[in-house]
Amino acid sequence: MADYREAFVGIGVAKLKNAIAIAETGREGEVRFFEVDASATGMRRVVERIASRFDGTRRRADGGNEGHEAMRDLVHARAAAVEALRVHRQQVSAFMLKHGLIYPRKKGWTMRYLRWLQEQQFDHPAHQIAVQEMVEAVRIARERIERLERTIEEFVSACSLEPLVRALQTLQGIDLIVAVTFATEVGDVSRFETSRQLMGYLGLVPGERSTGETVRRGGITKARCVRHMRSRAPGRIGIRRRSERQSYIGSSRHRQRRERSHGRRRPA
Repeated sequence: MADYREAFVGIGVAKLKNAIAIAETGREGEVRFFEVDASATGMRRVVERIASRFDGTRRRADGGNEGHEAMRDLVHARAAAVEALRVHRQQVSAFMLKHGLIYPRKKGWTMRYLRWLQEQQFDHPAHQIAVQEMVEAVRIARERIERLERTIEEFVSACSLEPLVRALQTLQGIDLIVAVTFATEVGDVSRFETSRQLMGYLGLVPGERSTGETVRRGGITKARCVRHMRSRAPGRIGIRRRSERQSYIGSSRHRQRRERSHGRRRPA
């Protein structure tokens, strides 16, 4: 019987050179790392050489097909727009605080908050122009996010990741943007044999510094994907709000409110 040899190949794509790692199976398997020119000819030659040496390969590349890459670019563009919106809002808040103007309510960036901004008066007209320009930058950034989200919703139906995106949306608290972000950054989840491997890949595991019999565990490492970590926030909020509503329905406070609304009071 012929000796079956298998290797795992990882390819990191860059502008001038591509990084290639080859790991043979087994505990004694050799692990090699080298770089090749990023030209199509050079990559084709390397792939043929690897395929001729090993009987089977499992390839994990940073890229994907054209549709996958296009959707990932849209997700990255939206992430950049969200960061720009955060920065512009922070600039407005810092400017108002510098001039001693504090919004009297807790929740900001609502329609009422925007009206409050418009009603503020400054001694120098340059200050008024500055805050107007900052608010306009916030509006432009918000419209940019809305355009990108509409584009993502439009093109996701033609992407190869649509089945995975639709499946993720069936989970509680996962909307379209969270699902698309997860699908484009993680890709095919079937390559992870266990959930522990997936969590380790995403950096959603606690850090650990151990020596001898001493074990020290820290917080979540967040060592992999910043965009995915940020996209978890809407999902967490959706799950939390639904769970809070479900825990409220059926409680004593909920029953008392229903009885008051029907004009009945509980007996003493």
